[in-house]
Amino acid sequence: LGSISVDKTRCTFVEESQAIKQQILVVLTKGQFSDVEQFAECLSKSIWQQNNDVFLRFVRSTVAFWQKLSKLEHELNDISSQIRTKETIDSYCRIGASVDGLARRFVAQTDELRAQDLEDLYAEKLETLNSHLLGSYRSVKEREHSRFIDAIVEDGWPSGADNNASVFATEVAPLLNQGARVALVVVDALRYEVALSLVKSLQNFAPKLKPACAVLHTITTVGKASLLPGGESLSIDVDYKTNSITPKIGGTAIQSVDDRMKS
Repeated sequence: LGSISVDKTRCTFVEESQAIKQQILVVLTKGQFSDVEQFAECLSKSIWQQNNDVFLRFVRSTVAFWQKLSKLEHELNDISSQIRTKETIDSYCRIGASVDGLARRFVAQTDELRAQDLEDLYAEKLETLNSHLLGSYRSVKEREHSRFIDAIVEDGWPSGADNNASVFATEVAPLLNQGARVALVVVDALRYEVALSLVKSLQNFAPKLKPACAVLHTITTVGKASLLPGGESLSIDVDYKTNSITPKIGGTAIQSVDDRMKS
């Protein structure tokens, strides 16, 4: 490929197409998105376009990931923004979760491109880009995580933010009282980006997405009990002799599926 010159407007020969792909990986690593757009447009119009589909999907996911990550980093650098629990959660829902979703898409698209690159034409530059971008992602996310912990230390949990125990009373019960049919989908383990994707696929059902903080202690039995009708009256009994925790609603122990169904 050394004898092939890179022209943003020429993809006539497959060698030119390959040279442009090499150059795209270089400029992506540098974050030069305007150049990427011109190169990608050439590839998309090439007679070899069918061979470029996987690469172009990778480019689109990389650019989207990098731009959103840069936006998150800028927000974390904003010293005027408050480090409070509610504001920190709002920030994650607004931008942090999207970054996580784009990171997973970037990894998936990278794997797809590697699988197609049987001759390892792009392996070295792809590895450089992958290491650089995921390294930046880890660094920014560590800062976001530290900000979250600092906010909890300052405010407590979940201070100022909704929690699971209020979800039924505030979100589900009013709709049921209006005769509506309600499907409540709980996406836990901080997988808010999964919930964002789910909402996009359920637009015909007018979905509503809202973050809620887990009730302490964050174990399955307590979490499931907190989402039941009357969850706002949730109490926890701790037996230190048996090292067990029993959630109760209205004084009634909720320890099994049968208990939850009866409530």
